[in-house]
Amino acid sequence: MPLGFRNKKHLGTILVSGMTKHDLTGVPIIVTENVDEYRKAIDVYVTPTDTVLELGSAQGVTASLLAQKALEVHGIDKSPVQHQISTTRFTHLPNLHFHNLDAFDVRAVLKLGIRPTKIFVDVSGSRPVGDVVELVEVYEKALKPECFVVKCFPLKRLLILVILSGRFGVSKSISIGILLGNIYIPKTKVFLLAEDAIGQDDEYLW
Repeated sequence: MPLGFRNKKHLGTILVSGMTKHDLTGVPIIVTENVDEYRKAIDVYVTPTDTVLELGSAQGVTASLLAQKALEVHGIDKSPVQHQISTTRFTHLPNLHFHNLDAFDVRAVLKLGIRPTKIFVDVSGSRPVGDVVELVEVYEKALKPECFVVKCFPLKRLLILVILSGRFGVSKSISIGILLGNIYIPKTKVFLLAEDAIGQDDEYLW
């Protein structure tokens, strides 16, 4: 089983109670909202036999952590300054390689000939959520990795709102770890004001 989802904990919590495998179509996508979650996912989803591609490697810190766990890691970043910093900072890791390319220039990235088993994505910044989703879809079709780990705060919150919308009749605080299609969302504390609460403003507190 390539990803080891059986009884696998994600960031300290069971993703879906009783789930033993990913039985839906598409490549699994793990959505995280911050750097801490993003980096903790390394211990859960990366193995010593993996070749990992990180899109948006910045100064290479996350890529260096990936290199300590994976067989080979390639970091992609469009900033010449970030690229220079990362290449000089981690020369002690022979399995870590950095490329000064725009992750959205998929053709240029594919020319590198990398065949990753896992793809980490941290390109959100000021990019709209739609751009991030489209990027993942393009790389899924082109490279067919075993899974994606995506750091995108707006995407995670949007997905949680979508799956919770209309499901609760009263305001309540819940803790969730859910599966939406082929997208995994780590367990998160959610304070939800019921959408059918008459006379009250609709709001979602995180």
